[in-house]
Amino acid sequence: MRDFFASSFFLILMFFGVSCAPLQVADPVYVDSSGLIGGTLNSEGDTSNSRFSKKQTRKPVYYKVFPMDNNQYVEKWLVHFSKGHGRDSMKRYLERSRRYIQLMGKIFEEEGLPKDLIYISMAESGFYPYATSSAGAVGYWQFIAPTGQQYGLKMNFHVDERQDFVLSTQAAIKYLKDLYNVFEDWRLSMAAYNCGENRVSNAISLSNSRNFWHLVEQKNLPLETRNYVPKIIAMRKIALRPHAYGFSNLDYQEPLDYHLVSLRGSSSLSYISQELKVPHQELKSLNSKLKTDTIPFEGQETYVRVPSYVQVF
Repeated sequence: MRDFFASSFFLILMFFGVSCAPLQVADPVYVDSSGLIGGTLNSEGDTSNSRFSKKQTRKPVYYKVFPMDNNQYVEKWLVHFSKGHGRDSMKRYLERSRRYIQLMGKIFEEEGLPKDLIYISMAESGFYPYATSSAGAVGYWQFIAPTGQQYGLKMNFHVDERQDFVLSTQAAIKYLKDLYNVFEDWRLSMAAYNCGENRVSNAISLSNSRNFWHLVEQKNLPLETRNYVPKIIAMRKIALRPHAYGFSNLDYQEPLDYHLVSLRGSSSLSYISQELKVPHQELKSLNSKLKTDTIPFEGQETYVRVPSYVQVF
């Protein structure tokens, strides 16, 4: 086997000029999902002149309660997604959601945040890694480039980590923690995720209230933001009980289930696809941060995800 890999490596190198490194299994990751989730694209708000502190003087506590309000604003979106023009989109997002829900939810829970905040990703992108807004926001959590970079996401010729389901989720958690540290309320924090911290702070000052629904009534927030929070709550309600809202016979995607494989040099998805006999598109889907076929070598910890059914030695 090693001789086969070595000869293949040489041939691929000669034909493509890409250093296709041998594969080595890293700590495997097995992810299974059993929950349900599925938005419209929204550009991320501006975080310039942010009051976010880089140094925390105390360890904050993130309450694990996700708001599940019942009011006319939420009801409007429940009707929209279950009976109106948004029904087809909601069906598609629910079917796609099972691929991601447990993995993303686990990351949120490990950080002490309500796992239902993953429905922000549903509203932002419908869990589509290549979603792009007119404002240039990209990926599962719709980060614009400056905010993505601020929260540690790499963007260059070869990769865009806003399109990675793990890295972008970790960045979104950092952002939401910062927002919660300011507003201490998840409705206000979600609103700020949409339109920016400054706009929400200004709305609070104008209304002399920290009640999100009062800000909605006073129309001191942008229309998109006034709709944004009830939309996420409505999506969560439907995902909890899809049958109650008329969704049946859903064709769910398979849950994420993969190994992490370490690379000793640069490689390519085409090479790995050929050697491991894995469909190229399946590898691309698991490694959606890659903008090209090349997997650049980034030091001692360069990994690629491969399906768990693949045996790599």
